[in-house]
Amino acid sequence: MMLKINSKISNKIRKIIIIIILCLTNYQIFAQIAYVVNSGSQTLSRIDLESNETDNVFAILGNSANRIAITTDHLYVVNSGDNNIQKIDKESGNTVCHIYTGASSNPYDILIQDDYAYITGGLSNQIYKLDLTTDSIIAELNVGNNPAGMAVWGSKLYVGNTDYASGYNNCSLSVVDLNEFSVINVIPTNHNPQFLISYNDQIHVSCAGNWFNIYGTVQVIDPGLDEVIQVLDIGGYTGSLNAANNGRIYVGDLMNTGIYAYAADDLEIIYNSSSPFLPGAANIATYQNLLITLGGEWGQNFIVNTFDENENLLQSFNVGLYSTDIKIDMTNDSEAENEIIAEQITDLKNQPNPFNPLTEISFFLGKELSGNLELDIYDLKGRQVKHFRKQDFIISQLETGNERQGAYRYNIFWNGTDDNGFSVSSGIYFYRVINNGITLAARKCTLLK
Repeated sequence: MMLKINSKISNKIRKIIIIIILCLTNYQIFAQIAYVVNSGSQTLSRIDLESNETDNVFAILGNSANRIAITTDHLYVVNSGDNNIQKIDKESGNTVCHIYTGASSNPYDILIQDDYAYITGGLSNQIYKLDLTTDSIIAELNVGNNPAGMAVWGSKLYVGNTDYASGYNNCSLSVVDLNEFSVINVIPTNHNPQFLISYNDQIHVSCAGNWFNIYGTVQVIDPGLDEVIQVLDIGGYTGSLNAANNGRIYVGDLMNTGIYAYAADDLEIIYNSSSPFLPGAANIATYQNLLITLGGEWGQNFIVNTFDENENLLQSFNVGLYSTDIKIDMTNDSEAENEIIAEQITDLKNQPNPFNPLTEISFFLGKELSGNLELDIYDLKGRQVKHFRKQDFIISQLETGNERQGAYRYNIFWNGTDDNGFSVSSGIYFYRVINNGITLAARKCTLLK
């Protein structure tokens, strides 16, 4: 009994300490570590963004290392030339194991979702599903030609098929249902859709062009309709892209000649190839109020630059040769911040319950959530039957005089249908609130017909 009491007290103290830190820093927890894949040097750089200490040989990588993904304890680097994924201990930099993706698979990108990683095979025209608990490939799926970057929205994975082997003539996005691990749609795109992000209930696709006479664009996809809703003529050879806290989405240039940007809300172009932000960079990362860029010239060490929200240069770091990716370790910060948000969520429920066929799901929160807010509904077999996004919620701030004055009420209505509009059967269903990929709270409900 005493151990249980102490454990509860310890957890409560830990949460209080986190709350105090968050309040004192106005929620601006500074990212501690950036990791840079140096393909030419075959090394991994580790940059402490607080102390400015840089270790450019934190880990030794394989041939033609490309992209990196991060979990709480490990780093996963894609070694394209060795056809494997290198699992690295995040504390020591030691290699834990290599996970083989198959001969001539030429893996390119990696994306982690829940307990799985998804890897594109640039020459196999497949994506691979990696079970992170067993370090084994458990499924393969044919997509389009020469798949590259990926992004997730709800239970759908978007895969950019670059078709570089035939001159970028048949480019597309494959839309994969992650529950069934099957292709459910194909969206034609502009040339070379190499980089993707999911932001504000949209998929933003950087199409780099054909390296000759067709230049870069960004295509914006509505994932509810799986249709292109806008095309931004950026110019240059558009590289990776990321959203910053200043309301802008920044786009790199694969020739490192500039950095481009457009407004996240109305998609108005701010910097294009005719008037870029300098210095140039191919890869873009963001965190809190920081813009972080990675670029350089062939044969020389690449440079990581950090900028504040007003685009003032803060720091520069020399890394390795021909760097291909940069990621910021946000696993600890995300868990801490979402733990606090979860603590603040109150009265998550649905009324009526049981219901037929309509119920209202609602909760209260002391702040308005930023980023991707979602609500997913699952059946007893764990299959997702309904996905709601932020724009489906009704969000209202309670007025003075209410016992919860100042708090925000989130509510949404479910009419007992799935994502295809078909009525689901009677039974028990589970719903969960998700913010930026982290589950904040969950409940169950009962549909009786």
